[in-house]
Amino acid sequence: MKDETNGTGLRLLNGPAADHWAVNCFLGGAMLYFVCALYSHTLLPQQNAFQAPVQLLYLCAVALLVGKILLFTRYTRPQLAAVVLIVGVWLASQWGHFAFSEEPLAVLVLLAAKDAPLHRVVRPYLAITAAGLAVTAGLAVAGVLPMTIAGVDREGVLRPAFGFYHPNTLAATVLGLFAAWLLLRFERLGWADWAGLLAAAAFVYKVPNSRMAALAMLAMLAAEGLLKFWNKVLEYPAARLLCCLAPLLTALASLAAGTLYRQGTPLWDRLNALSSDRLRLFHLAGQSYGITLLGTPLNDPEIYALDNLFLRVLYGYGVVLALVVVGLLTLLMLRCVRLRAKPETAVLLGMTLYAACEGAAASPSYNLVLLLVVGCLCGVPDGQFALLSRPAADAAGASDG
Repeated sequence: MKDETNGTGLRLLNGPAADHWAVNCFLGGAMLYFVCALYSHTLLPQQNAFQAPVQLLYLCAVALLVGKILLFTRYTRPQLAAVVLIVGVWLASQWGHFAFSEEPLAVLVLLAAKDAPLHRVVRPYLAITAAGLAVTAGLAVAGVLPMTIAGVDREGVLRPAFGFYHPNTLAATVLGLFAAWLLLRFERLGWADWAGLLAAAAFVYKVPNSRMAALAMLAMLAAEGLLKFWNKVLEYPAARLLCCLAPLLTALASLAAGTLYRQGTPLWDRLNALSSDRLRLFHLAGQSYGITLLGTPLNDPEIYALDNLFLRVLYGYGVVLALVVVGLLTLLMLRCVRLRAKPETAVLLGMTLYAACEGAAASPSYNLVLLLVVGCLCGVPDGQFALLSRPAADAAGASDG
């Protein structure tokens, strides 16, 4: 290992060829991850369709991402220690109920994102996810995959899933496309973009009937409009503070809602109905499991799919990991605000709201902004910090201004 970076870190392989391979390994591994994640979100695995090819793609993704992490990523010793610490906490929290599925590959993608040109991953994500959505929906319309899921209904009416594992999974996929489009088109948003984005929110609300995904979309649009047309809003300390406190406030509001909920009270019953029975489950999870240091596996069939990222981590994996999650999201928001990364800030605000009622916000296959986490964790300088909406050099210029 040779330090050729004037104190910015060590990398096992250096030189122009190594730089080229670093980019290709990350982009290739990330694209294969998107394919594998999208496949796992559909009903194709339940029909044992295409399992062997997808498993091969999975192994190729692991090889590319591990190669990027070990051979082509530069770390200072404190950065390396921080990465080891956070992965160690995550693995400790998973001990005894680790699932070999999308999650381990997602962790590799997040680690490999350090030193990667993240703005180059948005277009491939849009292409892969849009194509996968179209193919899955087409198979459902053709009758190859189920259009609806038995027992998943709203007021007795089955909610269409179009071949996905759940209607909310379909909505999360559309939400991911929605967020990626905002990241890609922020500076060039026109009336056609706004109309298309509003149509996507209406589709998610009316067809799969996913209220929280639609609300998150509208929140992103509102934040995007505010940041775009009120150019200096992030120059106000109060606005920056409110953005940075959003993850903590959302987590505390989730905990308070579950703690204060009282079944049989007209107001709480109405709010619980609007949240699709989530408030009752938040309360039940708190009563059944409570807050512990390292958490307790959520084995109760009713609570297993607790649809709140913060509470699921708090009760299932413990207060230590819950503080880490809130801390990382706060650190990420702080960096986005400091760099005046308006598209990332708007998307992260919407995804934070979405996390209050859907755990899917924790997956980079839906939430691309999570790719920035490792750069925050490692303390990458502003001038070298990669964003999704623009190259690192542009980000540095924005922060200086």
